[in-house]
Amino acid sequence: GMREGIKLPSLVFELLFGDKKDDKEYCIKQYYEWIDGVKLFVNEDELLVYNVKQGWKPLVNFLELDIPKKYADKPDNFIRTNDSKEMKKGITLMRRVNMGANVLLSAVVTGIVAYFAWKVYDPQK
Repeated sequence: GMREGIKLPSLVFELLFGDKKDDKEYCIKQYYEWIDGVKLFVNEDELLVYNVKQGWKPLVNFLELDIPKKYADKPDNFIRTNDSKEMKKGITLMRRVNMGANVLLSAVVTGIVAYFAWKVYDPQK
């Protein structure tokens, strides 16, 4: 599944929840305790406790930025990462990057194999 391919978040997840990772109530309690702990150590004016349901305004105000032009006419609409059109574009981009990386890796491996084959079978030796 997805979790196996992402090592650091899995490690953090294990450290936070351990053998209780399937206990929803425990995980929610830990989540809120974590937020409370962060609030103890970070100055209130340097911390934004934020939910994406709040839209752009609290986030851009905290960061002292403007709402991105794409969303300026809809300040309460936040990025919708599960929008099917955007997801399809993202998947297409990932496939292209993956294909390009595979082609590059294949070329590098072929070059290394050819170099060592040439070193081993050097007709001038």
